[in-house]
Amino acid sequence: MKHYLLNTEAGKSRMDRDTADVKKVTTTLKKIANPFQPSDELFSLTSGMKANQQITSDLLGAYEKGTCAMTEFIQHRIMSNEVPFYNTLSKLNLKTFSYLHKSWKVKVSGREINLKADRNLFAKMIVIAQALQISLRTVLKHCLGPIPWPLANADG
Repeated sequence: MKHYLLNTEAGKSRMDRDTADVKKVTTTLKKIANPFQPSDELFSLTSGMKANQQITSDLLGAYEKGTCAMTEFIQHRIMSNEVPFYNTLSKLNLKTFSYLHKSWKVKVSGREINLKADRNLFAKMIVIAQALQISLRTVLKHCLGPIPWPLANADG
């Protein structure tokens, strides 16, 4: 009856695995930079890429730009009715880290190929494989992108 009271999360093997995972995360963060140290540079924790000047400016100024847009909305649409309330709002178009991963075009054999990774590609491949009754093992032998990812980076 005692073995029902033991939690698998408190076992030695789980604690060892958790310790190893923490070491992996700290090693990776040390390679990139310490996110808990003040720095003038912004970087993505997932990719380690540093933000350029435009992205840094937009991310650090997002709160102020949003506050200004809200104040303008209140003054022109609610308080004074200068602009009709239901008119479309313009986007602020602030750049984020996703801007660094924009698609790249490459000429291959005289035609342009878009090197943007499509997250729906895997789902499409599974649906097609099921419809054609192809083994998933056979489908996954092939590259899931426009180029072999071990040979190139998604950022161009």
